[in-house]
Amino acid sequence: MYFLVALSLYFSWTGARKKEKKKVAWVFGVNLVLNALWSVIFFGFRAPGWAFLDLVLLWVTIWIMIFTVAKVDKKSAWLLVPYLGWVSFAGVLNAGFVW
Repeated sequence: MYFLVALSLYFSWTGARKKEKKKVAWVFGVNLVLNALWSVIFFGFRAPGWAFLDLVLLWVTIWIMIFTVAKVDKKSAWLLVPYLGWVSFAGVLNAGFVW
């Protein structure tokens, strides 16, 4: 899955104009931070409620990533769909710890 995200970043970065590169870097960067934070929050702090909130924000950033890179390269957007599916599934599992 991370390989697909990396490929998406590569294709969108190499196909983007200078102004678009800032948007691509920003959205992928925010997503990376939120992705890393989930493990810290869920496993480190043992706070599934806060981890679920992080997952919701992560899910939103994936959609933003998809719409951002689709303007540059369609295959980059499609490469992110499995990531969206995985985070959606992880959200269902995480929600099981909250409710």
